Amino acid sequence: MTSPNTIIADMQAEIYALRKENEALIDAIDEARDIASIALRKAWQLGQTYWQQADSEYISQNKKSDETYAKFQQLSEDTRNAISRQKGGA
Repeated sequence: MTSPNTIIADMQAEIYALRKENEALIDAIDEARDIASIALRKAWQLGQTYWQQADSEYISQNKKSDETYAKFQQLSEDTRNAISRQKGGA
């Protein structure tokens, strides 16, 4: 039969481990929040640039809108990858 002190010690160890895991998850959420916030600001700026280029009467500006859209697509992929890498480390 297991002694009460052993049971208590096991429970305390498990609580400690769960607290550490919880802290790591909170840190991961905070980091993901930062990654997403930065990406949203960049995406908004790219959107502003894109509509100005796409709406321009100049063909050279219209062509640049394709490059801007490609940057947005890359930003989306980079953000997703950054969050995935960060989550995997937690």
